Parts: sequence; C-alpha cells; structure tokens
Amino acid sequence: MKEITLTFSYPPPELLPNKKLSWQEKMKITKQARRDAYLMGLNQICRGDRPLIKAMMMITWYPSSRRLADDDSQYCATKPIRDGGLVDAGFIAKDSPEVIKMVILRYGEVDKENPRTEIRLWGEEMGELGKIEKIGMEPFLAFLKAMVDGAKMDGETLDDSWYSILEEALHSFNVSNVSAKDIKKQFEKEVKG
Repeated sequence: MKEITLTFSYPPPELLPNKKLSWQEKMKITKQARRDAYLMGLNQICRGDRPLIKAMMMITWYPSSRRLADDDSQYCATKPIRDGGLVDAGFIAKDSPEVIKMVILRYGEVDKENPRTEIRLWGEEMGELGKIEKIGMEPFLAFLKAMVDGAKMDGETLDDSWYSILEEALHSFNVSNVSAKDIKKQFEKEVKG
C-alpha cells in the first residue's frame, strides 16, 4: 500500500454549492480546478506511481481566514479535484465506493500566506497484470499517525472509536494478516520508544 500527499490550491468560493453564479462562470472555474488536478495526477503517475484501486482519503483544508464554509459545502467545492481530475488522470481507478473506501474531512490551521487543499491517500496500487499487492501493517500505522497528528492539532485525543475506524479500513481492504489490535500495540510501542 502506498501513502501519497497531494497539494492543490484552496477551492475558490465560486465552487461552493450555495454560491450564485451563471453556469458558464461556474463551469469555467470548475474546468480550471479539474485541469489542475489532472496535471497533478499525471505528474504522480509519470514518477512511477500506479493507479490506486482502493484508497482511504483524508482531505485537509488550510483556509486563509477563520471564516469557514461548512465541511459538506467545502467537500462539494473540492469535487473537481477529488473525483474529476484524479480519476481523469488515471490516478484513482474510479470515484466509487468500491475504490474510495473512507474519506476523512478536516480543517487545518489558518494559513494566510498559503491557503491550500491537501489530499492524503493511503491506497492499494494496481500491481503487475492487475494483481493486488500484499498489504502489511505500515500504511495503517501511517494512517493512524496522521489521525493522531490531526487530533493533536485540533486539541483532541484519540479514543477507542478511532480503532474501530481502523478495523473498518482493514476490513475494506480485505486485510486478514493484520488486526487493529496489532496496529494499536505497534503504534503504542513506537510512541513510547
């Protein structure tokens, strides 16, 4: 399994679903965002990454001010990046629940200098001849560490509900050689060590 972080510009307010624009204006902005994501996806594939056939996705928005759109509106504004450009580029196999198993939405800290959208993916690449490669514990540890870092940034702590999310992720990827308990033990060992 692979972990990749992609950075895009912060979605323009014109892409928010409640924004009143003519369809021509909205289409122009949507096409530009989709094209940017398409080029980013092609860049990743050109560096040797193969299309993801199963993925967990964490979208973090770093706004330029404290005035925030609600998360579902922001998620809609990210649509051209999330399922348009990356799918068009062949970076993600398709934008269906069979491929995108889990999506986590969050706001990062305000960054007036560099507002952006960060999409972090943990996914299964298509192997040679389309075979799925064996998954170990490492990508799930990375996923859990990202959750802990996000919780710390938000002033929270992780409780056992996060491990049930991890169990769900393991189940989504049909991983039978590793359990959430194993990952939790290894994670706690690394944190103490």
